[in-house]
Amino acid sequence: MSINKLKSWIKRRDSWLSRGIYSTVISIRYLRLPAPGFLFKPLLWLHLFATRTLRNLLVFFYWKPLFLQYLDKKPKHLILEKTMPYILGKPKITLGEDCRINGDIVISAKTTNEYIPELSIGSRVGIQYQSQFYIGTKIIIGDDCRIAEGCILRGYSGHPLDPIRRKKGEAELATERGGIELEDNVWLGNSVKVNANVTIGKNSVIASGSIVTKDIPPGVLAGGIPAKPIRLLNQ
Repeated sequence: MSINKLKSWIKRRDSWLSRGIYSTVISIRYLRLPAPGFLFKPLLWLHLFATRTLRNLLVFFYWKPLFLQYLDKKPKHLILEKTMPYILGKPKITLGEDCRINGDIVISAKTTNEYIPELSIGSRVGIQYQSQFYIGTKIIIGDDCRIAEGCILRGYSGHPLDPIRRKKGEAELATERGGIELEDNVWLGNSVKVNANVTIGKNSVIASGSIVTKDIPPGVLAGGIPAKPIRLLNQ
């Protein structure tokens, strides 16, 4: 009898033997060893201390120095968390002072002979984990911006609109790529998507889960699919 057939026979529980085996397996899966606090709490503290210390040392002595080599403008003060961003292509990256960047992000630059894709990040910018930056021509992020987890700034689609060219596996046209600009003090809520050829005005906030397809004026709360201004904010 094969392993898969044996599993199916046990799960059917159509005999006293299969029911007994099934009950025994389930009981074993739910077993829990004694975990007295006086023993395992110190072990937990030791584990957390060791793993966090090792991670911080790795970031300080390895990941941050590597990431700085990608930057045209190297800041004196940078907080890099966890690891180094995953960088595809050869973008020009500039980074201001006092930024806090989670290393679990993607920066992808469209390879082209026409221009050098550029990612320009201002000072005091916070970028959370699993955010993605697809540089079509240029992505500009102003000072004091906040980009929450899971945001996507997409300056290129990766595929052409023309179905024949797409079927052939060709890249999108240069006219199908574009720039993105977040002016100073913009806040993108989690999982916001920003398309190419969009500018989000100073001090504006984009609600979680929104898709920004057109320019957003300064000083507003915007949201929806597509994102539209909802109300003015105090400035």
